[in-house]
Amino acid sequence: MESNVSNFKQNIEEIKSGSYFINLIKTETGIEKTCTSLVSDLRNGTLSLRNLTENLETLLVNEDISLRRGGTELLATVLSELPDDFLKAQEIIFILDFYCNLLQDHHSFIPIILKALLALVKMKELPDNSVTKIFTALNLYFVCQSQPQGDRNVCYQLFNIMMSKKTAELQSLGPDFVCGYLTIIDSERDPRNLMFLFEHLPKFYQNFPPGHLLEDAFEAVSCYFPVDFRANPEDPSCISREDLSNLLIPCITAIADFCPFAVALALDKLTSDLKVAKIDSLILLKQCCKEFLPAQFYPSVNEIITVLLEQLKPGNADAEVQKLCAEVLACILKYLADDEKFEELTKILDNIFSSIHHFLNDIHLSYFNSTIKLLTILSYSCRNASLFVSNKILSKLIVPSKSTSSSDIRIILESFKLLLPSCIKFNISSSDFEFEQNWKYIPELFTTSCQSPEKDIKILALEGACLIIQLFDSNERYKLYLELCRNIKFESDMNIRQKSTNSLKIIAETFPDEVKHVIDTEIIISDDNIELNGNIFEFWCSFASVPGFLSYLNYCIKTFVINDSQKNASLIINSLKDLVIFEKKNVSFLSSLYHDINITRYLMDWWHEGCNAITDDLNKVFDDEQVAQNLQFIISIIIRIVDKKWQLEDAFRYFELTIDYSKKFMNSFQYLNVNEDLNAPKVCCSLSIITFEGVVNGILPTVLTESLSSYLGQLIKFLTTLSIFCSRPFCCVVACRIIAVVFNKIENEVDLEEQLKYVYSFISSIISNKDGRIKKNAVQLLIYITKSLLLRGYPYINSWFDMLLSLINCEDVSIDIADGFRIILQEEEFFLGTLSHCTIKLFYRQRFFSYMVPKLVDTAKNNETTIKTNCAVSVIHLSQNIPQNVLTNHFKQIIPLLTELLKLDSKMEFTHVTLQKLSLMLKENKVNLEQYVESFISQLLILSSSSPYMKVRIAALNCLFHFCKLNLPVILPFKARVIHELTVCLDDRKRLVRQEAVKTRIRWIVLGTS
Repeated sequence: MESNVSNFKQNIEEIKSGSYFINLIKTETGIEKTCTSLVSDLRNGTLSLRNLTENLETLLVNEDISLRRGGTELLATVLSELPDDFLKAQEIIFILDFYCNLLQDHHSFIPIILKALLALVKMKELPDNSVTKIFTALNLYFVCQSQPQGDRNVCYQLFNIMMSKKTAELQSLGPDFVCGYLTIIDSERDPRNLMFLFEHLPKFYQNFPPGHLLEDAFEAVSCYFPVDFRANPEDPSCISREDLSNLLIPCITAIADFCPFAVALALDKLTSDLKVAKIDSLILLKQCCKEFLPAQFYPSVNEIITVLLEQLKPGNADAEVQKLCAEVLACILKYLADDEKFEELTKILDNIFSSIHHFLNDIHLSYFNSTIKLLTILSYSCRNASLFVSNKILSKLIVPSKSTSSSDIRIILESFKLLLPSCIKFNISSSDFEFEQNWKYIPELFTTSCQSPEKDIKILALEGACLIIQLFDSNERYKLYLELCRNIKFESDMNIRQKSTNSLKIIAETFPDEVKHVIDTEIIISDDNIELNGNIFEFWCSFASVPGFLSYLNYCIKTFVINDSQKNASLIINSLKDLVIFEKKNVSFLSSLYHDINITRYLMDWWHEGCNAITDDLNKVFDDEQVAQNLQFIISIIIRIVDKKWQLEDAFRYFELTIDYSKKFMNSFQYLNVNEDLNAPKVCCSLSIITFEGVVNGILPTVLTESLSSYLGQLIKFLTTLSIFCSRPFCCVVACRIIAVVFNKIENEVDLEEQLKYVYSFISSIISNKDGRIKKNAVQLLIYITKSLLLRGYPYINSWFDMLLSLINCEDVSIDIADGFRIILQEEEFFLGTLSHCTIKLFYRQRFFSYMVPKLVDTAKNNETTIKTNCAVSVIHLSQNIPQNVLTNHFKQIIPLLTELLKLDSKMEFTHVTLQKLSLMLKENKVNLEQYVESFISQLLILSSSSPYMKVRIAALNCLFHFCKLNLPVILPFKARVIHELTVCLDDRKRLVRQEAVKTRIRWIVLGTS
């Protein structure tokens, strides 16, 4: 090809004679590169378009149709690759005439002609009358629907560009152009082309009025309604029926003149038995309300409502269609109300109500609830509808509301809850109702129902009362407040307390002063009722997120935590943790906790001082690990959203306190170490370290590096010692976690290397010389540091990996190492995660898995049963957290370990996970398991019938089902055995197991049959 192009450039005389192009077309080689070279020469001026057409003349007028077609296609390709500002008007006219005349040539030229015309109309200097010339030629000599899909699409693109660039010129053609275009698109069936047409047809109708062709224009799009198209279920990216329908409806409502036709079409299709036809018709009616003026739409309103009411009758349509019918009715009511046709609107409402009122005569009728939902939708359409519905319906419900029947009260509360909020929306007060004298029963019903012993009634009352609180007068509201406060203080059910609190939150948005007064007078701490105080603290913490009520939380912390730790601190800290969890994404609220009430400083100072002052008989809250965990979580969540400036201030302050404490701890450790040989952890540590973990978790890496720069070594030495020699397991874990976060966040590589060398040496020494709990603590530290470095992407991590692998051979810590693989790959939201500003490299799981699995397999081959089992458990932990394709690549390696785990049915969680992985592999059939079929089937049959765990039995049966996907000659010998042994599973005591057994046994019975 390249030689052809160079020859073309070198031999100008040959080009001028046209012989080069003739040879090019005949050989059909180098055409694409030749076109690219011609475009380049045209653009840089070494070749003119006139010279090119003269050189192509021999081809363009050649009697040989194949040569003539090749020449016209070459020219069309060159034109399509030229920029849209290249051709001048005279050049466009010259080429346009040629291609328009060419339409009379052989039909095989049509794709080429369309390609050339599309390139020409894109030119910026497209002259006047050129699109008229194209339209006339196409109208005379071109039948669009006889062409392939791709060519029709090019034609539609051509017309779309012409209509957008030369609108006025085509408008001057009048109905002739409309008729011609409608002829071109008529009977199009391909969904790709229809998507393009439906997208642009509304603009066509708006720019080119159909005139006397109105019905034809409407028929061009209405023939597709409703869309009858089934997408390919195996291609999720293909065009769907909904895509076509959503674009078609705007075409049907594109211009005002379509209004009577569109409404008639929708009403006609609404009577169809097909659900999709009903739904599309209703959507079309909603679109008509939006697009057409009331004056155009109103003559059809009564007919529409009659049809809709027929659909709304019970049993005439399913729930989805009836709900959509109600929405259409609401649209119509709003539509008429906006046009101030109040007299007609009242008649329509009377008509609607008269057709459904008999369903409201008895609240126990099966259709009562659906009718109320219909009226609810209508009541939200406009003020008149809301008032009308309220007057007609609520008056019917007030009399039954005096009933004491729980079922009646439940139904009526639900109805009020649905209907009354529309009155709030349209500023309707109780004085506007016709039954004003009976209104008092409604607030009374809600208030008394808040005291109901039945939970569902109480919840309905709580949810409904806050929605209609604006309809209550001040006395009625106060009664409701008292009931809410009573629930908040004394209700044992947490859900009821939360509902009451949420109701009061909603009311506080409208009546904040009243709510503040009620809280001040009714929500009062007791001196001796711990349960009551817990409920109140829970309320105060939850209510802190309401604007203007944060001061209650501030008071709560200062009064009942800082000054009164013994009684109430644990209750408040627990409630505060629940608040922070609920609002963890609300950055503005968390920021206000930090800046407005200094919550983290108060809590950290209080905890640090309390922990260091603790005695055996003093405040036990500072020795409560659950309180410590909650406090750490609160500090971590809040401090992570604070600016760097504030983080630095807190970090410097509390790191120094930790260093001071570390000196005391190390002194006690050295004294103990001198006086006795440590074979078990005996050093005591207070829980003050927990606040340090909260700060470390929450701060930015730059803040941590800067604040620890002067005493990193001292801190690591203290934390390492604490993690191994502390007698309190909780503190050991905390120390390990802090070290892990520090090693992940520290930005100074030199400091990191120095501290890692120290810790590595320290752990190695402990593991070599100690046993028991101290050795296990060293393994725990090793696991957390490995996790940290793996996430960080530490380049020299293999030595840490190797230490882990070496320890799996030690029987006393082998099971700890196996569980460590779970810890390393387990993702935690607020520990070594992105929310804690930690570094997490891509593909760290794959890196760890790929390194560990081959070595674990080798270790298992050379060890006894216990070590082999722990290797298998390690592999299962690893496989649970990696992508499926990675597991597939290594699956054959780990099969011996999986078979080992299938024999350990006593460890249900591992057996179940193993079966799940095996089932997935069999289902995808990407791994060759044929050589292991006998061992697997034997073990699966044992598990399916003998395992004490239902999940394991089901998973084993599922694996047996998928084994049938293997090659028939391999599994056919096992058919009789499997069918026979699965008979036992058919009598399993669990229904789900029996179902799976039937499915699996049938699959094996039909195995090998036609």
